[in-house]
Amino acid sequence: MGQHKRRRFSGMIAPVVTPVDEDGGLDVAGLSDVLDYVMEGSGDGGVDGILLMGSTGEGASLSEGMKREVVERGVEVCKGSSNWEGEVLIGVMSCSEVDALKLIEWSGACGADGVLCGGPFYFKVSEGVVAESLVRLVEKGGMPTMVYHFPAVTGHRLSAGLMGELMKHEGVVGMKDSSGDLGYVKEVIGLRDEGEAVVLVGPDVLLKEVMCMGGDGGVCGGANLWPGVYGGYCEAVLRGNDDVAAVLWEKLDGFARDLFLEGGGVNEAVRTVKAGMAELGLCEKWMGAPLGLIGDDGESKRVAQVIQRWGIG
Repeated sequence: MGQHKRRRFSGMIAPVVTPVDEDGGLDVAGLSDVLDYVMEGSGDGGVDGILLMGSTGEGASLSEGMKREVVERGVEVCKGSSNWEGEVLIGVMSCSEVDALKLIEWSGACGADGVLCGGPFYFKVSEGVVAESLVRLVEKGGMPTMVYHFPAVTGHRLSAGLMGELMKHEGVVGMKDSSGDLGYVKEVIGLRDEGEAVVLVGPDVLLKEVMCMGGDGGVCGGANLWPGVYGGYCEAVLRGNDDVAAVLWEKLDGFARDLFLEGGGVNEAVRTVKAGMAELGLCEKWMGAPLGLIGDDGESKRVAQVIQRWGIG
Protein backbone atom coordinates (compact mmCIF):
# COMPACT_ATOMS: atom_id res chain seq x y z
CA MET A 1 0.00 0.00 0.00
CA GLY A 2 2.88 2.37 0.67
CA GLN A 3 3.21 4.87 3.48
CA HIS A 4 0.21 7.11 4.20
CA LYS A 5 0.30 10.83 4.84
CA ARG A 6 0.07 11.19 8.63
CA ARG A 7 -2.66 13.64 9.60
CA ARG A 8 -3.80 14.71 13.04
CA PHE A 9 -6.56 12.40 14.33
CA SER A 10 -5.46 9.58 12.00
CA GLY A 11 -5.11 5.97 13.16
CA MET A 12 -7.45 4.10 15.47
CA ILE A 13 -9.75 6.08 17.74
CA ALA A 14 -11.54 3.81 20.21
CA PRO A 15 -15.20 4.74 20.88
CA VAL A 16 -15.20 3.61 24.50
CA VAL A 17 -18.21 2.28 26.38
CA THR A 18 -19.73 4.34 29.19
CA PRO A 19 -19.95 2.19 32.35
CA VAL A 20 -23.12 2.81 34.36
CA ASP A 21 -24.44 1.46 37.63
CA GLU A 22 -27.80 -0.14 38.39
CA ASP A 23 -29.39 3.27 38.95
CA GLY A 24 -28.17 4.62 35.62
CA GLY A 25 -25.44 6.80 37.13
CA LEU A 26 -21.86 6.94 35.93
CA ASP A 27 -19.64 4.15 37.23
CA VAL A 28 -16.57 6.33 37.79
CA ALA A 29 -14.24 3.46 38.72
CA GLY A 30 -15.46 1.46 35.74
CA LEU A 31 -14.79 4.37 33.37
CA SER A 32 -11.24 4.65 34.69
CA ASP A 33 -10.70 0.89 34.28
CA VAL A 34 -12.05 0.92 30.72
CA LEU A 35 -9.87 3.86 29.72
CA ASP A 36 -6.74 2.38 31.29
CA TYR A 37 -7.33 -0.91 29.47
CA VAL A 38 -7.90 0.74 26.09
CA MET A 39 -4.95 3.10 26.43
CA GLU A 40 -2.55 0.38 27.54
CA GLY A 41 -3.88 -2.37 25.29
CA SER A 42 -3.12 -4.99 27.94
CA GLY A 43 0.56 -4.23 27.42
CA ASP A 44 0.14 -4.84 23.68
CA GLY A 45 0.14 -1.19 22.60
CA GLY A 46 -2.95 1.01 22.67
CA VAL A 47 -4.86 3.24 20.29
CA ASP A 48 -4.19 6.69 18.84
CA GLY A 49 -7.28 8.32 20.28
CA ILE A 50 -10.23 7.93 22.61
CA LEU A 51 -13.81 8.92 21.79
CA LEU A 52 -16.04 9.50 24.79
CA MET A 53 -19.81 9.29 24.29
CA GLY A 54 -19.93 8.14 20.70
CA SER A 55 -22.62 5.64 19.69
CA THR A 56 -20.76 2.85 21.50
CA GLY A 57 -20.62 5.13 24.54
CA GLU A 58 -24.42 5.65 24.42
CA GLY A 59 -23.87 9.40 24.16
CA ALA A 60 -27.27 10.22 22.70
CA SER A 61 -29.16 8.75 25.68
CA LEU A 62 -27.17 10.30 28.55
CA SER A 63 -28.48 13.25 30.55
CA GLU A 64 -26.77 16.60 30.08
CA GLY A 65 -25.40 16.39 33.61
CA MET A 66 -23.99 12.91 33.08
CA LYS A 67 -22.43 13.97 29.78
CA ARG A 68 -20.54 16.71 31.59
CA GLU A 69 -19.38 14.23 34.22
CA VAL A 70 -18.18 11.73 31.61
CA VAL A 71 -16.22 14.47 29.86
CA GLU A 72 -14.64 15.78 33.05
CA ARG A 73 -13.74 12.38 34.49
CA GLY A 74 -12.74 10.83 31.18
CA VAL A 75 -10.45 13.63 30.05
CA GLU A 76 -8.87 13.70 33.51
CA VAL A 77 -7.98 9.99 33.29
CA CYS A 78 -6.67 10.19 29.72
CA LYS A 79 -4.61 13.33 30.20
CA GLY A 80 -3.32 12.04 33.52
CA SER A 81 -1.81 8.91 31.98
CA SER A 82 1.98 8.80 31.97
CA ASN A 83 2.05 6.11 29.27
CA TRP A 84 -0.40 7.45 26.68
CA GLU A 85 -0.35 10.69 24.70
CA GLY A 86 -3.26 10.25 22.29
CA GLU A 87 -6.09 12.59 21.36
CA VAL A 88 -9.38 12.74 23.29
CA LEU A 89 -12.56 13.43 21.32
CA ILE A 90 -16.04 14.01 22.72
CA GLY A 91 -19.19 12.81 20.97
CA VAL A 92 -21.80 15.56 20.66
CA MET A 93 -25.26 14.31 19.70
CA SER A 94 -28.19 16.56 20.57
CA CYS A 95 -31.40 17.75 18.96
CA SER A 96 -30.73 21.08 20.68
CA GLU A 97 -28.07 23.25 19.11
CA VAL A 98 -27.87 25.21 22.37
CA ASP A 99 -27.14 22.06 24.41
CA ALA A 100 -24.65 20.87 21.78
CA LEU A 101 -22.77 24.17 21.98
CA LYS A 102 -22.68 24.04 25.79
CA LEU A 103 -21.19 20.54 25.67
CA ILE A 104 -18.59 21.60 23.12
CA GLU A 105 -17.57 24.54 25.30
CA TRP A 106 -17.43 22.29 28.37
CA SER A 107 -15.29 19.78 26.48
CA GLY A 108 -12.80 22.48 25.62
CA ALA A 109 -12.71 23.75 29.19
CA CYS A 110 -11.98 20.22 30.44
CA GLY A 111 -9.04 19.80 28.06
CA ALA A 112 -10.47 17.61 25.29
CA ASP A 113 -8.72 17.80 21.92
CA GLY A 114 -11.79 17.87 19.70
CA VAL A 115 -15.41 16.85 19.20
CA LEU A 116 -17.32 14.48 16.93
CA CYS A 117 -20.59 16.14 16.00
CA GLY A 118 -23.55 14.67 14.14
CA GLY A 119 -25.54 17.89 13.86
CA PRO A 120 -29.27 18.22 14.50
CA PHE A 121 -31.57 15.22 14.11
CA TYR A 122 -35.23 14.18 14.57
CA PHE A 123 -36.70 16.95 12.40
CA LYS A 124 -36.36 16.36 8.67
CA VAL A 125 -34.45 19.29 7.22
CA SER A 126 -32.29 19.78 4.14
CA GLU A 127 -28.61 18.87 4.15
CA GLY A 128 -27.88 22.57 3.79
CA VAL A 129 -29.62 23.31 7.09
CA VAL A 130 -27.63 20.53 8.79
CA ALA A 131 -24.40 21.94 7.35
CA GLU A 132 -25.24 25.46 8.54
CA SER A 133 -25.85 24.15 12.05
CA LEU A 134 -22.55 22.26 12.03
CA VAL A 135 -20.65 25.35 10.88
CA ARG A 136 -22.23 27.43 13.65
CA LEU A 137 -21.13 24.85 16.22
CA VAL A 138 -17.61 24.84 14.78
CA GLU A 139 -17.31 28.62 14.79
CA LYS A 140 -19.01 29.32 18.12
CA GLY A 141 -17.57 26.30 19.93
CA GLY A 142 -14.00 26.91 18.82
CA MET A 143 -13.08 23.21 18.98
CA PRO A 144 -11.52 21.04 16.26
CA THR A 145 -14.61 19.27 14.93
CA MET A 146 -15.09 15.98 13.15
CA VAL A 147 -18.39 15.47 11.31
CA TYR A 148 -20.25 12.27 12.25
CA HIS A 149 -22.04 10.85 9.21
CA PHE A 150 -24.49 8.17 10.33
CA PRO A 151 -27.70 8.51 8.27
CA ALA A 152 -29.37 5.45 9.84
CA VAL A 153 -29.38 7.23 13.21
CA THR A 154 -29.53 10.95 12.38
CA GLY A 155 -31.91 10.63 9.45
CA HIS A 156 -29.69 12.89 7.36
CA ARG A 157 -27.46 11.80 4.50
CA LEU A 158 -24.94 14.49 3.61
CA SER A 159 -23.83 14.34 -0.01
CA ALA A 160 -20.15 13.72 -0.72
CA GLY A 161 -19.93 17.14 -2.33
CA LEU A 162 -21.25 18.87 0.78
CA MET A 163 -18.97 16.82 3.02
CA GLY A 164 -16.04 17.85 0.87
CA GLU A 165 -17.00 21.50 1.30
CA LEU A 166 -17.37 21.12 5.07
CA MET A 167 -13.90 19.60 5.32
CA LYS A 168 -12.42 22.73 3.73
CA HIS A 169 -13.48 24.72 6.81
CA GLU A 170 -10.43 25.38 8.98
CA GLY A 171 -12.26 24.17 12.10
CA VAL A 172 -13.36 20.84 10.57
CA VAL A 173 -10.62 18.26 11.09
CA GLY A 174 -12.34 15.35 9.38
CA MET A 175 -15.31 13.03 9.23
CA LYS A 176 -16.32 9.63 10.51
CA ASP A 177 -18.56 7.62 8.22
CA SER A 178 -20.83 4.91 9.60
CA SER A 179 -23.08 4.62 6.55
CA GLY A 180 -21.27 1.51 5.30
CA ASP A 181 -21.30 2.94 1.76
CA LEU A 182 -17.79 2.43 0.39
CA GLY A 183 -18.58 4.29 -2.83
CA TYR A 184 -19.54 7.34 -0.79
CA VAL A 185 -16.38 7.16 1.32
CA LYS A 186 -14.20 6.83 -1.79
CA GLU A 187 -15.82 9.93 -3.28
CA VAL A 188 -15.24 11.93 -0.09
CA ILE A 189 -11.58 10.86 0.01
CA GLY A 190 -11.20 12.04 -3.59
CA LEU A 191 -12.75 15.42 -2.79
CA ARG A 192 -10.50 15.88 0.22
CA ASP A 193 -7.46 15.70 -2.06
CA GLU A 194 -4.29 16.54 -0.10
CA GLY A 195 -6.03 18.48 2.66
CA GLU A 196 -5.45 17.85 6.35
CA ALA A 197 -8.96 16.58 7.21
CA VAL A 198 -9.09 12.88 8.07
CA VAL A 199 -11.58 10.35 6.72
CA LEU A 200 -12.33 7.62 9.27
CA VAL A 201 -14.68 4.64 9.05
CA GLY A 202 -17.00 3.14 11.65
CA PRO A 203 -17.74 -0.50 10.69
CA ASP A 204 -14.76 -2.63 11.75
CA VAL A 205 -14.83 -4.94 8.73
CA LEU A 206 -14.55 -2.02 6.28
CA LEU A 207 -11.38 -0.62 7.84
CA LYS A 208 -8.94 -2.27 5.41
CA GLU A 209 -10.87 -1.24 2.29
CA VAL A 210 -11.17 2.36 3.44
CA MET A 211 -7.47 2.63 4.29
CA CYS A 212 -6.58 1.09 0.92
CA MET A 213 -8.61 3.90 -0.69
CA GLY A 214 -6.52 6.47 1.15
CA GLY A 215 -8.60 6.77 4.32
CA ASP A 216 -6.84 7.57 7.56
CA GLY A 217 -8.14 5.02 10.06
CA GLY A 218 -11.24 4.12 12.00
CA VAL A 219 -13.46 4.65 15.00
CA CYS A 220 -14.28 0.98 15.55
CA GLY A 221 -16.16 -0.58 18.47
CA GLY A 222 -13.98 -3.67 18.59
CA ALA A 223 -11.02 -1.49 19.62
CA ASN A 224 -12.51 -1.46 23.13
CA LEU A 225 -11.77 -5.16 23.45
CA TRP A 226 -8.59 -5.59 21.40
CA PRO A 227 -6.93 -2.16 21.29
CA GLY A 228 -3.47 -3.51 20.55
CA VAL A 229 -4.52 -5.24 17.34
CA TYR A 230 -6.79 -2.42 16.15
CA GLY A 231 -4.25 0.28 16.94
CA GLY A 232 -1.38 -1.82 15.64
CA TYR A 233 -3.11 -2.47 12.32
CA CYS A 234 -3.68 1.22 11.63
CA GLU A 235 -0.14 2.07 12.66
CA ALA A 236 1.29 -0.58 10.34
CA VAL A 237 -0.76 0.71 7.40
CA LEU A 238 0.14 4.34 8.05
CA ARG A 239 3.83 3.41 8.18
CA GLY A 240 3.60 1.31 5.01
CA ASN A 241 4.53 -1.90 6.84
CA ASP A 242 2.41 -4.20 4.70
CA ASP A 243 3.63 -7.51 6.15
CA VAL A 244 2.73 -6.56 9.71
CA ALA A 245 -0.56 -5.06 8.55
CA ALA A 246 -1.52 -8.32 6.79
CA VAL A 247 -0.95 -10.39 9.93
CA LEU A 248 -2.90 -7.99 12.14
CA TRP A 249 -5.74 -7.65 9.65
CA GLU A 250 -6.29 -11.40 9.62
CA LYS A 251 -6.81 -11.23 13.38
CA LEU A 252 -8.90 -8.06 13.36
CA ASP A 253 -11.20 -9.12 10.55
CA GLY A 254 -11.76 -12.61 11.94
CA PHE A 255 -12.45 -11.28 15.41
CA ALA A 256 -14.85 -8.56 14.21
CA ARG A 257 -16.84 -11.00 12.07
CA ASP A 258 -17.15 -13.32 15.07
CA LEU A 259 -18.06 -10.53 17.47
CA PHE A 260 -20.65 -8.57 15.51
CA LEU A 261 -23.59 -10.51 14.11
CA GLU A 262 -24.25 -9.90 10.42
CA GLY A 263 -27.25 -7.63 9.92
CA GLY A 264 -27.24 -6.39 13.51
CA GLY A 265 -28.03 -2.72 14.09
CA VAL A 266 -26.47 -0.11 16.33
CA ASN A 267 -28.30 -1.37 19.45
CA GLU A 268 -26.91 -4.86 19.02
CA ALA A 269 -23.39 -3.59 18.35
CA VAL A 270 -23.38 -1.37 21.44
CA ARG A 271 -24.70 -4.16 23.66
CA THR A 272 -22.15 -6.59 22.25
CA VAL A 273 -19.18 -4.35 23.05
CA LYS A 274 -20.38 -3.59 26.57
CA ALA A 275 -21.04 -7.29 27.18
CA GLY A 276 -17.46 -7.95 26.15
CA MET A 277 -16.02 -5.29 28.45
CA ALA A 278 -18.11 -6.69 31.30
CA GLU A 279 -16.78 -10.16 30.51
CA LEU A 280 -13.26 -8.75 30.91
CA GLY A 281 -14.25 -7.44 34.34
CA LEU A 282 -13.95 -3.78 33.36
CA CYS A 283 -17.55 -2.70 33.90
CA GLU A 284 -21.00 -4.02 34.80
CA LYS A 285 -23.57 -5.26 32.30
CA TRP A 286 -25.86 -2.28 32.79
CA MET A 287 -26.72 -0.09 29.81
CA GLY A 288 -28.19 3.37 30.08
CA ALA A 289 -31.95 3.61 29.61
CA PRO A 290 -33.68 2.51 27.47
CA LEU A 291 -31.28 -0.35 26.62
CA GLY A 292 -31.28 -1.81 30.15
CA LEU A 293 -29.46 -4.85 31.54
CA ILE A 294 -27.51 -7.30 29.41
CA GLY A 295 -28.77 -10.62 30.72
CA ASP A 296 -26.74 -13.76 31.38
CA ASP A 297 -28.31 -15.39 28.36
CA GLY A 298 -27.19 -16.43 24.91
CA GLU A 299 -25.94 -12.94 24.10
CA SER A 300 -23.44 -12.83 26.96
CA LYS A 301 -22.36 -16.44 26.45
CA ARG A 302 -21.72 -15.89 22.75
CA VAL A 303 -19.56 -12.82 23.41
CA ALA A 304 -17.66 -14.65 26.17
CA GLN A 305 -16.91 -17.49 23.75
CA VAL A 306 -15.61 -15.04 21.12
CA ILE A 307 -13.29 -13.41 23.66
CA GLN A 308 -12.00 -16.77 24.81
CA ARG A 309 -11.55 -18.06 21.27
CA TRP A 310 -9.35 -15.10 20.33
CA GLY A 311 -7.37 -15.15 23.58
CA ILE A 312 -8.32 -11.64 24.68
CA GLY A 313 -7.87 -10.42 28.23
